[in-house]
Amino acid sequence: RSTPLAAEQRVWSNFGPGGGGWYRVIAISPHDGTCFVGGDVGGIYRSADMCESWQIVSQGIPNSYVNAFAFHPTDQRIVFAGTNGGVLKSVDGGTTWAMKRDGFPPLVTFGLSAPVSAIAVHPTEPSVVYAGVGHERGFGKLRNGTVGGRIFKSRDGGESWRVVAFPDEDGVKTLSVFCIRFHPTDRERMFASTQGGVFRSLDAGDSWSRWGTGLEGRKTTFLAINSRDPNVMLLAYSHSAEGRGGVMKSTDAG
Repeated sequence: RSTPLAAEQRVWSNFGPGGGGWYRVIAISPHDGTCFVGGDVGGIYRSADMCESWQIVSQGIPNSYVNAFAFHPTDQRIVFAGTNGGVLKSVDGGTTWAMKRDGFPPLVTFGLSAPVSAIAVHPTEPSVVYAGVGHERGFGKLRNGTVGGRIFKSRDGGESWRVVAFPDEDGVKTLSVFCIRFHPTDRERMFASTQGGVFRSLDAGDSWSRWGTGLEGRKTTFLAINSRDPNVMLLAYSHSAEGRGGVMKSTDAG
């Protein structure tokens, strides 16, 4: 942050890992810098050497469409992944995985009864995990048989789940949850972004309400919160059939 980048550091280069399909998510472990990559057909790739080499770590994965990763705040062995088939959990740093669907609806084709497009671990209560239902393609358009507009919450490290629906059931059941964010200092306050706007919780995800004005007519997607000034938020959006859009900014906490 304090040293200007040299010319050779300003160049981008391909770091792999290869494979087919497209990559949905890149995540860096806060503990040791291990990099995880997930895509729509390739399962999970992992690199422990700054992306110089890669392993496919898909043992135990019944659904290879990976949308999101989340890390335990203190135990580097515990990693969660959100897939179109539900939540995956690893207790050995991502080498092997197990599906955790207790409390989710029964599987339909490709697991799209409740695909998990966003996942988060509570930063101070790591036994609490959140999984947002949705699908990122088509700006969140859901397939028949998928009911969106909801977040599953676990209080036992992902072993069992209960659903928390957004208010106005008919109006939100087509919404996909793109990301779940925690307020940097108030851990009871959370935000979830969808293609139909932002929702806020003041009770650690036990209930939600619509939040924010000025979002009408835009398909909002990913939300970022400034950790030094949480009143500042950035929200990506699209507002045309061609996918054209940009970024909106809030300076009053949304």
